[in-house]
Amino acid sequence: MKRKHATISRTMIAGLLTLTLSVGSVAGASTPADKSTSGWHIQSKAEVLGSFLKKGELPMAFTFGGRPSAELLSGWKFSVESKPQADQTIHTVKHVDPVLGLELVTELIEYKKFAALEWVHYFSNSGAEDSPIIDMVDTLRKVILIKPPQTEAVLHRSLGCTSTASDFAPVKDVVYPGYERIIAPLGGRSSNGAMPFFNLEIGGSRGVFVAVGWTGQWTSRFQREYGMNNGKITVTAGMERMRLRLRPGERIRTPRIALLFWEEKERIAAHNRFRKFIVEHHTPHINGKPAELIIAGSSFFAHSTGNTYSEANQLEFIDLYRKKGLDINCWWIDAGWFTGGWPDGVGNWFPRKNAFPNDFKKVSAEAHRQGMKFLLWFEPERVAEGSQLQREHPEWLLAAAEGAQKQGEVYCPSIGGPTNYLLNMGNPQARAWLTDHVSKMIADNKIDIYRHDANIDPMNFWQHADEPDRLGMAEIRYVEGLYEYWEELKRRHPGLLVENCCSGNRRFDLETVGRTVNLWRTDYCFRPTADQCQTYGLSYYLPVHANVAVKSDKYTFRSILGTSFVTGDDPRRPDYPLEEMRENIKLFYRVRPLLYGDYYPLTPYSTREDVWLAYQFHNDELKTGVVFAFRRPRATDVEQTLKLGGLTAGAEYVVENIDTGKKEMLRGSQLLEGLNVRIESFPGSAVFLYKRKG
Repeated sequence: MKRKHATISRTMIAGLLTLTLSVGSVAGASTPADKSTSGWHIQSKAEVLGSFLKKGELPMAFTFGGRPSAELLSGWKFSVESKPQADQTIHTVKHVDPVLGLELVTELIEYKKFAALEWVHYFSNSGAEDSPIIDMVDTLRKVILIKPPQTEAVLHRSLGCTSTASDFAPVKDVVYPGYERIIAPLGGRSSNGAMPFFNLEIGGSRGVFVAVGWTGQWTSRFQREYGMNNGKITVTAGMERMRLRLRPGERIRTPRIALLFWEEKERIAAHNRFRKFIVEHHTPHINGKPAELIIAGSSFFAHSTGNTYSEANQLEFIDLYRKKGLDINCWWIDAGWFTGGWPDGVGNWFPRKNAFPNDFKKVSAEAHRQGMKFLLWFEPERVAEGSQLQREHPEWLLAAAEGAQKQGEVYCPSIGGPTNYLLNMGNPQARAWLTDHVSKMIADNKIDIYRHDANIDPMNFWQHADEPDRLGMAEIRYVEGLYEYWEELKRRHPGLLVENCCSGNRRFDLETVGRTVNLWRTDYCFRPTADQCQTYGLSYYLPVHANVAVKSDKYTFRSILGTSFVTGDDPRRPDYPLEEMRENIKLFYRVRPLLYGDYYPLTPYSTREDVWLAYQFHNDELKTGVVFAFRRPRATDVEQTLKLGGLTAGAEYVVENIDTGKKEMLRGSQLLEGLNVRIESFPGSAVFLYKRKG
């Protein structure tokens, strides 16, 4: 059964958000208000929190046995347990049907440093029989009332990854009266075509971020009323397809939702607040700090996309990097090392014995001896027909509606490949085997970074596996199992980093960015203009992302430079720019800490080749920042004036031109008015590092 909207049909919206935000009425409001440590006066967070903590007033909706929750919750048993912590309070809110035993438990996080709330709802059946149908689950409904109703509203978002030039492009929609847009990913991978991060700006100075955590088929809907109610905007977000009954003892979760409220003179300040929230609460930490990411070397492209990898040539390349003075800190083995090779051999998670007689023990030992970490690629979810997993455990596999699926239909038509199945991560036996097998490989080969790829759209497989009265259950169990798999690997191997790749990365969402890191954001790589645009668009929301380059010149390196970097260039080639790459690596280590800080786009976004593009990262704690400017191949302007952000007008800054070495002292007021940048060559780039004096 599908839910109908004005312009499109969707099965279920499990994430409907509800609050009231009165623009222009916060100061002097008669209702209770709350303040974050930044001094914001945010009425809305308190209202939403209050609705969670009152019986029958949860900001959500669902039907149970055909009856709406609005009629049911006031008659259910209600309890709240709150546990204050250093930087947050955890609220456990429970509603229980006293007759049929359905339990609805909300795990709600109230953040103290940020004007933010975050939660997950859980349904469980404590009764002795199958539950009635749970349907129309709106885990959060958000109604924004704008006063006066003529106030402008703008929805800011980014496109997802489709391996095209528009990957992660920023999008700005004016939310006019009558506006309606439904946004969802393609095929069940959470950032495939659409990103689940939104900033709804109200009146130019206030707004709310909405982030969805669901590594599956989420959906969102933004609608503004027309006519007399044109001051009303409804936002929904959550899981797309769910209509099911629960067996006795069963428990399921819904998508994670986070709201961050803001009030700023400039919208970019709100985005930087959101970036801080992501760094502090949704970025993998090791020893209490965000994981320090890598600059890695890989011979994937030098060895036939991994299919001619061997122990001998990997040892040769590691030694080559050190002899040439290339100070990378990780050795990266990507696809192709396994029986059957890439892409046909997935499901055979054993090294080719003729190539790796000692598995990866000698390779990882040499990497560690040279001061490097060791990264190994896997793609455990896709299983090729004829592989060991498919032959020995067909009961663990999901098939699409038409049976096994051709890889070229879902990933890359140019590579073809065999037909494919999906390893059911919701199957406990399948997940236990995979966890034990991969865990043993991690331990035996001393793997520091486990790379998890996923080059297949799962939605068709999930839907084909559902029973008629259990729509969405296969997806729920799969997503829950995926999280459990990653977390169990990290429990068994403290300090392990899980890298989340997915045809580039088509799995950016609130859950994945908190559990994993991304070092390869799109397969639309090796194009400096696109690389610059990807950094530009993603950085509004996420600090941690990176990609690969197969050239080593400054322009290419700087175009792709992020919190991590992978070089796939071949240092053996006669024209390899050795000195240039050494300088590039030194620059990476200098700027890496700054890229976790605030972000400022300095030019308009554009994929055109005849313009400049520039952006800035500023670390206020270090009082330091960096400016990247690019004159593209057909840009005729030699100079640009770039107005920097985040600086103190009365302070003095030492500004260093990385290419010339020239340093000059400039006041913050001068830099806020504009840094003059001149690039003689095209394509060409410039990098400026600055540090506040005193």
